[in-house]
This record gives sequence, structure tokens and C-alpha cells, in this order.
Amino acid sequence: MTRKRDLRKVIKIFFASPGDVDKERKSFRSIIQEANRLKANPMGVQLDALGWEDTLPGKGRPQGLINADLKNADLIVFVFWKRWGTPTGSFSSGTEEEFAVARQLAAEGSSDVWLYFKTVPASEKAVPDDQLRRVLEFRTAIRDERSLLFFDFGKYRNWAGLFRDHLYRWLDKRRREAMMPPGTQGRRPSLSKRQEAISLLLAADAREDSARQRLAADSYRRRRLNPGYNSKHVTMDQPRTGYESLCRGRID
Repeated sequence: MTRKRDLRKVIKIFFASPGDVDKERKSFRSIIQEANRLKANPMGVQLDALGWEDTLPGKGRPQGLINADLKNADLIVFVFWKRWGTPTGSFSSGTEEEFAVARQLAAEGSSDVWLYFKTVPASEKAVPDDQLRRVLEFRTAIRDERSLLFFDFGKYRNWAGLFRDHLYRWLDKRRREAMMPPGTQGRRPSLSKRQEAISLLLAADAREDSARQRLAADSYRRRRLNPGYNSKHVTMDQPRTGYESLCRGRID
């Protein structure tokens, strides 16, 4: 009896962090295993959890070897708390160097990057040591750049739920994109003239419904303020505002 060949697509997910988020690192691998069983495998996908500890020993700068594995990842997940890490010779910490590599990969469109910060007690933030100060400065810089959306979380269980939700939605997004014709990913599908006309009609109906709702709300408010107010003269055939006129295709 011949063994059926496994044709699942492998998606590599790299977890990057300093050394103070062990619970999140362990939870990451558990969630990947769970996602394979419940979500990815039924889709024909195999998720491969990676981290610096999976890098093979060899000749060369240690962080350089880790970066080589990082460059093969489809998704790179960063988690920070109180520690920044130790210098690599080129950067102030290994995680900082990994983030620089990840941002370049994201700019090239070859990897997605997710960033999470674990909440630090206010008493420690008030008088941070050098490690925490670097983390706080890094978070502030990312926030001010507005180039990457990040998430804060409290306990590691909160992160587990957050990461699980993001991962499942990300897989759904990849599946939708894979079903689109080549070259159309990330673009709005082209519409036929008939489809475009239908879309315009639906949009016009939606605008008219919105205008009717505004008129009804305004009429109700006027009746509350003035019991003698007669709202029967206010109809969509006699719009009272320029916006409502436009909804009917004419201008007052």
C-alpha cells in the first residue's frame, strides 16, 4: 500500500522576543499546534512554528544565522515586555536587529509583521531601568511613526486569545487571496457595465434610505419640541436640504 503524499503548503511563523516572555513563547507554539489541527490542516496548510532556538549551529555570527531563518518566514511575531536584550555587534539587541530585518521583508512584501507589547506596571514605568527604558522608547517611536499597528495586552492569557484571533483571521485572508485570479490580490475586482450599474443603483438606494432616516429622526425631534408640528409636508419628493436634494438627483 502506497503512502499518500502530503501536499500541504507550509507557512513559516517566527516568534521573536527578548528573554522575559517565556509564557507567551510557549503559548505561541501551543496555538500553532491547535491552529494546525482545527484550522490550517483542513485548509491544506501546515503551520511551522519557528524561533531563535530552532536555528542550527554553524559557522558565522550567531545573530546572522538566526536572521537567515527569519528571512524565510511568512509571518514574524514580535512580543516585548520589560527587557530589550543584549547587543549583537551591529544593534543594541538581537530583537532590534530582527525587527530591522523584518521591516525590510515587510517593505518588500515577502513577510507580514505583527507587534505586541505586554503591559508594564505604572510604578516600574515611572522609574525604568535601562532595559525597560529602551522598550518604552521603541514603543513610542513605533507609535509616532504610524507605520505599523501594534497591540497591547495584560496577562499572557490575554495575548493567547489575541494572537489566536489574529492568526485565524490571517489564515482566512490568505485563503481568500489564494482564490483570486493571479495579479488581482489586494485590488478591487473589475466590474462589468451591468454590475457597475447595479452597484450604482444600490448605492443610490442606500443614500436615499439614509436621507429618509434622517428626515424621520428630524420629524420625531420636532414633534417632541413642538406638539403642533405637522410633518406630513416633509417628503422625499420635497427635500428640505441640499444633501437630500442630491439624493433625489436634483439641487434646490
